[in-house]
Amino acid sequence: MNYDTLPESFWRIRTLDMQKDKKWAAAVNVAALVVLLALLIPAGFWIPLRECAGFDGRSFGEEMLFWGLLLVGAVGYIFAHELIHGAAIRLLGRTKPTFGFTGLFAYAACQTKYISKKPYAVIALAPLVLITAALLPLCFLVPRGWFWLPYFVMAANISGSVGDIGVVWMLLRAPRDVLVIDRGTAMEFYSAEKGRRR
Repeated sequence: MNYDTLPESFWRIRTLDMQKDKKWAAAVNVAALVVLLALLIPAGFWIPLRECAGFDGRSFGEEMLFWGLLLVGAVGYIFAHELIHGAAIRLLGRTKPTFGFTGLFAYAACQTKYISKKPYAVIALAPLVLITAALLPLCFLVPRGWFWLPYFVMAANISGSVGDIGVVWMLLRAPRDVLVIDRGTAMEFYSAEKGRRR
């Protein structure tokens, strides 16, 4: 259930400010790097990048196409990721999302609704699930020389979803009645259940 205003008897139990909480930001960045390397290194042994990057006699035009598409994918997935968050906010939060970029990260937010636990978890994980579901089959369908295009974008998206996974982990440990308002750079968690125990 979602609310336009905070219900009575709900108390703020946690704030996660991704710009001010340096410990959280450092943990997310380190975890994202570890996840990215864990996905890229084994794949590099399976299909070495040199097989895709044109060291095997690919023409200059094919080479430029490969690297151009890789660059478009590496930047484009960020927009796709946030647009999927936005679509999920509109569908499950029943509110218009707001989008922004801080210089460090892009975001989609639902600043006008208090969203309950399960819908917010779906909103958080939607880009991870949908982009992976779209790109994983492509990794096996494209010719071997093009494998790294969908795979790198998928790996970057999975790595970029580490913060979303961290938020869902917090939600799993939160009281059943928790409500979240997402202000873009900061999320506030509210509960009546935990408030009663104060």
